[in-house]
Amino acid sequence: MVDNIYHIKINPDGTQTKAKSVLQPGISGSWDDHHTCDPSVIAGNFTWNGITYKYAMFFLSNMYGVYYNEIGIAFSNELDANSWVKYPEQLVKKTWSAPGDQSIGGSGKAWGVGQPSVVSLDEKGKVLLTYTIGDIGGTRIVWSEADLSNMDNYKITPPQTIIQKGLKAIDNQNTDYTCNSDFAINKDADKIVMIRPVQPHPTDYPAYLNTTLEIDYMNLSDFMNQTGSWTFIYRITPTDTGYPRNHNAALLRDNFGYLQDWEKPEFYFTVSKAAPDVQPLGSSHAEWTYHIWKSQIVKD
Repeated sequence: MVDNIYHIKINPDGTQTKAKSVLQPGISGSWDDHHTCDPSVIAGNFTWNGITYKYAMFFLSNMYGVYYNEIGIAFSNELDANSWVKYPEQLVKKTWSAPGDQSIGGSGKAWGVGQPSVVSLDEKGKVLLTYTIGDIGGTRIVWSEADLSNMDNYKITPPQTIIQKGLKAIDNQNTDYTCNSDFAINKDADKIVMIRPVQPHPTDYPAYLNTTLEIDYMNLSDFMNQTGSWTFIYRITPTDTGYPRNHNAALLRDNFGYLQDWEKPEFYFTVSKAAPDVQPLGSSHAEWTYHIWKSQIVKD
């Protein structure tokens, strides 16, 4: 399997344009010549090599033959461009300096960095960048502020692990950790909203996909001051969807990553079948049952 990033436009009447690959793996031997996935697109003003672009796409990619992932960025003035213009180097590199994979014990290898989610802080080039880290230090989501107005001299602050207070695992007792989450903000209400997988992972195939998702919020000012606590909004479970796996979710945001009605967010997520209906063989892989669903929180 080799991932590309595709563009689809959903029209007001529900019709859709044909899926079109807009970002592909790089040339053989480049840092991004294998998977290219997990995009987060933001509008603004991003200048590079004398050209100002309207959109920036943050994405996960890796090199063929290694296990770890890293984060890249590409630019375009059209969402459905045939191929976005990639910045030639990683925007966020793996957390260790030694070349190659990092061992995390036994046969395990570090996952690296990826699954970016980005919101604009000024509707220009300053952004709040969140992403997942998986290394010898564990799995967590971190955040940085980045000024990408001038990509010839961009700036990113050192990453900080997000506050996890208030997040509960599936048992509703143990504190949960975060990964693979999407974020949106409402600056007027001082709120940040997160949609996240709830841990732990199941033990049957596909064990790499979560069963349950959750939407939470906290004050944006608290988030950026490393204080406060998350407040629960809703859990999306197999009972809701009829599927044993519910994963890889995204919030419906405007071009800058903002939510107007943050208490009733619309969101997208992926469903999948699980064993015994699927198995890791031939055309029976769980990936072939993925579908993207859309839903919305409705308050009484």
